[in-house]
Formats: sequence, structure tokens, C-alpha cells
Amino acid sequence: MSNTSLFSEFSPADRAKWMDKIQADLKGADFDKKLVWKTIDGINIQPFYMHSDLENLALSHTNIAEFPYLRGHQSERNDWHIRQDFFVKNIDQTNTEILDALMRGVTSVRLVFKTLTLSSQKEFDRLLRGIDISAIELNFSCSEGNADLLSMLSNYIKANGIAPAKVKGSLNIDPISWTAQFGTCRHKNLNEAYQHLSQLIQFADEHLPHIKLLAVNSHLYSDAGSSIIQELSFAISITAAYFDALNEKLSPERIAHHLHFNIGLSNNYFMEIAKIRALRFLFAKIAEANGVEPSKSNTYIHAQNTIWNKTIFDPYVNMLRVTTEAMSGAIAGVDAMTILPFDEVFKSSENFSKRIARNTQILLKEEAHFDKVIDPAGGSYYIEAITDTLVEHAWQQFLKIDETGGFVKALEEGSIQAEVRKMAQERDINIALRKDILLGTNQYPNSTETMFEKTQIPVNVKLDNRLIQPYRGAEAFEAVRFATEQAEKTPTVFMLTYGNLAMRRARSQFAGNFFGCAGYTIIDNNGFASIKEGMELAKQQKADIIVLCSDDDTYIEMAKEAMASKPSSEIVIAGYPKEHIDTLNEMGIEHFIHVKSNVLEMLQMFNNKLLK
Repeated sequence: MSNTSLFSEFSPADRAKWMDKIQADLKGADFDKKLVWKTIDGINIQPFYMHSDLENLALSHTNIAEFPYLRGHQSERNDWHIRQDFFVKNIDQTNTEILDALMRGVTSVRLVFKTLTLSSQKEFDRLLRGIDISAIELNFSCSEGNADLLSMLSNYIKANGIAPAKVKGSLNIDPISWTAQFGTCRHKNLNEAYQHLSQLIQFADEHLPHIKLLAVNSHLYSDAGSSIIQELSFAISITAAYFDALNEKLSPERIAHHLHFNIGLSNNYFMEIAKIRALRFLFAKIAEANGVEPSKSNTYIHAQNTIWNKTIFDPYVNMLRVTTEAMSGAIAGVDAMTILPFDEVFKSSENFSKRIARNTQILLKEEAHFDKVIDPAGGSYYIEAITDTLVEHAWQQFLKIDETGGFVKALEEGSIQAEVRKMAQERDINIALRKDILLGTNQYPNSTETMFEKTQIPVNVKLDNRLIQPYRGAEAFEAVRFATEQAEKTPTVFMLTYGNLAMRRARSQFAGNFFGCAGYTIIDNNGFASIKEGMELAKQQKADIIVLCSDDDTYIEMAKEAMASKPSSEIVIAGYPKEHIDTLNEMGIEHFIHVKSNVLEMLQMFNNKLLK
């Protein structure tokens, strides 16, 4: 057989030649404006990457399961735990639900205590009855009683003859992020919280060596609208703060051992893969700087879907969102993952939605075999390059926070909250302008869908006592839809289509999509032989809004006849005929809808005018 390379007859790829070809195809258009994507963090994403982009990147030459763990710490496969949350309200019912979920593929359980606290060892034992805790991960999240939970778990292990080393899991203790949420921690101050935490860690090290106690809940910030760079920089800033606060009480290795991350997964598919890889690298560097041996500088990452991009309307789209987010987490090599039920943002999830959430991960393992290949993104020019970029930008942001005195001081001074709010407001504007799409909410809505009566959880309720405010980007649009649903009469939008066939159809579809986001009744039409015919039918239909749909040059004629009939309806023009704007304004036309419109503001304005 010949050893000649199959590609020897082709010349090596050359960036200059590619750029020449691209510039020729652009025909004079600006390369940066047309093809370079600028993220909300200000990162420029190029339209193509080549092997030469990796030549100077140290990150791309790291090995699997070796410091700084960019490519993960697993050396044989890319397995992760399928985690499910259980909100403990009734002990026996929760126990039954856990046993059922374990039979259906769950390998990691998180018990969330919001209102119920366990008052005795017997109650704890009933909660875990029949569960082989040595075969799963066991995680706890509660507002009070951490010491009691650890003691009860230790007693349970002893009573059942379970080797402590076989019990793995976590306790979600994160006093800094708790302070970021509520303005205060569960103790008198953070110093007291650190003291209590160090005592718990010493107890766990003796009795529960594989239960991690110190969490960094960076998903709280992505749930509030933070960007990827912000979440990364906040995560490592909080990590550094814990090393500083606990170093006199615990060795660096013990702190690193107990630290684990609960991160958010958003719909920015490739960036999320890069974010998780970057987080492992950044943690390893922070740990190394604090004296942790390289071999012990790997960390545990649990990922869960951020609520920020989840919607109430067209909720099945949430299934698509969580699936791509789960793929990001799996490809990046997380240790555990929680996939939210698609309806969790507006109701108490039932068996169907919980099953779909579990099966999303099972399919990724059993059908797509994502658990078989370690770091499948490794070597991708694009992902390696943006991983390096995220590391650089997050590190610079971390240094800025560090220069001001660290995360806690920045939080006390309000700069963390201000940065989160600023980013959230920018993202809100992008949604209002439809630069960012929430399918079924601000684009391509089902205007006949009603959801207010199906919503069991109070929506658009701001928690005034929270410094970092969780919310969803869809909330403002949903408020418009809910107002429409609760009105005495649903506004009717009539498409007066006339003239140029292609333009009238395109603009009527655009307008129907536009007003459908408010849940208005849309009456579309194939086209009228005359403007008068259209206006008469619109009056018969008692239309609240009449949208003129045609080409720009026909709008003067249409507006004259429409306004001459003295309509009681609001007259709207689909498009922005800039050469005729002044003339149309003089005729009394005020409203124009087009691709640069602030959709949210326009719909809020019409709701204020039309709803009773």
C-alpha cells in the first residue's frame, strides 16, 4: 500500500487566500460588519478558524486528566451523573418518588428542603428507606440544619453498615451567594458562616470523606441575566474568596476538595462548551496559586439549565432549549447535570415533564453515546480558540474585581449587582428589538394560545429582598400576553393587503407575527381589488388595528383613502417608507412597524390604548 498522503496534491490552507476569496464574494462589503459576530460580552467571533489559530494557544496542547484539567479529569470515558431535584414536602411521598426515579435512569439525587425540616433521625431514615446510597450521588440543599443533616447521614451510614468512603454527594453551602441573593447570610456575618463551615468540613472529613460541602452557585447569576464572562469571573472570584477566608482554618487541599460548582447552561451552544472547559482551567490556576498540588486541582462541576431563556408561551420549545443545553454540558464533560422539566417555570412539574427531562440525558448517553468520547470538542479550532478567549476575558474581569477588594467587597459596594443589572437590561433590549429570539414569545408566536389559567406559579413577581434578582427574559412579553388574555375583548388586527403581491404578502406575514406576540386576533387577507373594499371589510370586522400592507410607493395612495374614511381603528403601516414618512405623518399616520421597531414598547403602547 502507498503511504502517500491523500491530501498531498492539495496546497496547505492559507488564511490570506481564504480572505481574498471572502473579500471577492463580499463585493466590497465590510468584512467585520457582515461576518464577524460580536457577543454581548464584546468578544469578536470570526466566521472561520484554522490550525494556525491554535499555534500560540497553550491551552490547546494540554492532555486529558492532567493539570490544568481543561479537557476534564476522566481518563476512560465521559460519563456524568443524571441528577434530579426532589422538593421534600412529604417524607414518604418523596421517598416513593426517588425510588421510582432511580428505576428510570437517575443516578444523582438532590433533596431540596424549603419549608420542611427533619426533626428526628427516624424521619431521615424514612426519607432514605430502600435507597442504596452507596450506588448513587446524594446531594442536599437547605436553608437551615446543615449540621443536623450531616450528623443524621453519618448515623444512617453507621446503622446500615455502609462504608463512609462509598457515600458520595454534596451539601449546598454557599454563604457568599446566599448573601448575594438576600443581602445577608444565614449567620450573623460571613466570618461566623466561615467558622461554622470549617467545623462542618472537619466533621465531614472524619465521617463523610466524599461529601463535598462548599458550593459556588454561579447559576444564580446566569439566572439573573449575567453573561458568560460574568458568570465565569464571578465563579472564580467567589472561589478565591473562599480560599482567602478559610486558609487559616483548613489546608488548601481540603478547601479544593470540598469546592464544587453549580453552573448555569444557556442556549449559546458552543460558548457554553467553551465556558465549562475554561472554568476547569481557571479553577486549577486559582487552586495552584493557593498552594494546592496540581494533581488535586481538578474540580467537580454540576450544570443545570438557566431559567433566563425559558418561556411560558409555546412551552414545548423549552424541550428544544434544554436539549441543546444538555448537549453543551455533555460535550464539555460535566460531572453531573440537572435538566429542568419544560414546564417548571410556570407550574409544579408532573410525571410527563419530569420523564422527558430525564430521558433527554438518557438519550444523549444511550442513543448518541456522548458518554463514550472524552472531550470530543478537543482540537476544534473554533472551540479551542474561544475557550482561550473566555479564559482571558474572565481572568481580566476577575482581576478587576480583585483590585477592588474581592467579590464580597464588590457585592457590599453594589458593583456586582450593578454589572448584572446592566447586562440584563442590555439583553432585555435585544429581546425587545428581536435581535435575540425567544421562539414563540417575541418571534413566531401562536397567537391563539392562552396560558394565564395554566400558570400555577406567580409570574413577574420581583423578590424585593434579593440583591441578585432571578428573572426570565420573556417576562415582559408574557405580561403583554397575559393582559390581553384578561381583557374584556381581544383586539383584532386586520391586514389590508393591496398592490404588489410579493410585498403585501411579506408585510402582512411580518405584521401578523408582530401583533401575534401580544395575543391579538389576526385577520389576514389574500389581497383586495381596491383600498375601499378593504376598509369596508375592516369596519365590518370591527378591527381595532388596520395594517396597510404593500410596497413603499403605494402607501401614499393607501393612506389617503384609508384616512379619508375617518376610521375609528388605529392605522398602522407595515414597513418604514422613509421617503414618504413626512407626508404620511401629515396625513395622520403615526405608527410604523418594521425590523428595527422596539416590538415590546409598541405592543405595550397598543395594549394601553386598546385594552379595557
